[in-house]
Amino acid sequence: VDTLDCTDGDDLTRLAVSFDADATCDSDNNQGDSFNCQDFACADADLGSGARISCEGVDETPIVPNAAIFQLKGNPLPDQMNCTISNDVGEVCQQLLFDTSGNARLSLKDTFGKFVIQGCQDADNSTDSDCIVPAAYGYTVFNQGENGFTLTEFRANDGENEQNLLLNGAVRVEAGETISEIVVESIEIDRCIDSCNERVLSAVGQSDDGKVCKDEEVNKFCIEAPESCDTAVDFICTTNDDVDASPCEVLPIPTESCSDGDRLTQLTMTFNGATTCNSTNGQEEFFTCEDVPGVVIPEGEEAKVNCYNAESVFCECSVAKGNQIELNAKSGGVLPGTMFCTVSNQADEVCQKLSFDTSGRLPLNVQDTFGKFTVAGCIDEENNEVQCLFDVKYRYFVETEDNITITELKRVEGDGSEVDFL
Repeated sequence: VDTLDCTDGDDLTRLAVSFDADATCDSDNNQGDSFNCQDFACADADLGSGARISCEGVDETPIVPNAAIFQLKGNPLPDQMNCTISNDVGEVCQQLLFDTSGNARLSLKDTFGKFVIQGCQDADNSTDSDCIVPAAYGYTVFNQGENGFTLTEFRANDGENEQNLLLNGAVRVEAGETISEIVVESIEIDRCIDSCNERVLSAVGQSDDGKVCKDEEVNKFCIEAPESCDTAVDFICTTNDDVDASPCEVLPIPTESCSDGDRLTQLTMTFNGATTCNSTNGQEEFFTCEDVPGVVIPEGEEAKVNCYNAESVFCECSVAKGNQIELNAKSGGVLPGTMFCTVSNQADEVCQKLSFDTSGRLPLNVQDTFGKFTVAGCIDEENNEVQCLFDVKYRYFVETEDNITITELKRVEGDGSEVDFL
């Protein structure tokens, strides 16, 4: 085979799979979260004598003995292969799910639970490979002497087993005669693993003049499988600090309260885009909010925000849903006791008016909501900081088994968009 890769983006129409009765869900493949597997305790299971394999969206699979190869065929195969493996009395022993769309990584010799991928084919036959292929040894006998002889033994030894190939008894070979392919021995070769096949052939004959004739021949050939080109990617997340970076899993849990008695110098709020004044906070009657009927902020449009008191304007800005605004005290000062805000659309039509306490004396906690805003953090006059958002760094690592060239490295966002790092 030229490559172990079964995924060039085309639809797959066939998978050759060998069945390993003893295997568990502990598998070796590169499909990550696309692969799911669950083992079950199936009583009196004798999968070695055969298993019932049922896979959705493919041709029916008969009883499969241990180590046997069976075919999963479809036109094309489903994007996900969902299979159930049961024993001979119908008890489920394993369920597995893996990607066969042609887009997720799928390679020859990948293991998925009790399945081992041994071959694949796609719709246009650009991929059509099988690991296990039939082969044959054809043995030839030469009589180079002046007398005829009777071949009495003809043995082949593959290093594990020795067998007499003269199944039909002795063979007569006349002087100068050549018998081509006196015996043909059928074998199977696995082209997807590095291996060497060796045969030691020995022949014994009785010459017409009474002498014993012997010869031995060694035949060896090796298969070098394609490089797997396997890669593994990983990443770590740390705080945005090159000196004392901490893993993101142990980021400090912020203090929730922005009202411990000290005056505030900064208040950070997230624009949540709520459509009404319904809010969750502890300021009770001090918090006021009014929705203006009929005025809305169109989906995807930024809102205009104006936060102020009688002396100062603390924010006159535009903000998109999910983004933040900062209300900062004037230099050397603190935020006022009461903050007034209006929210308008881009046509300058006010859709919400609200006011709330920012003195630090009334309850003001992270995640409190005030109309279209959610408290995200604060800083008081003693420079104590409360925040939910931390700047972090992602560091990406690529590990390969061989020296290869990485041609693509992307991050897929939650909305399906991609960020290309190369």
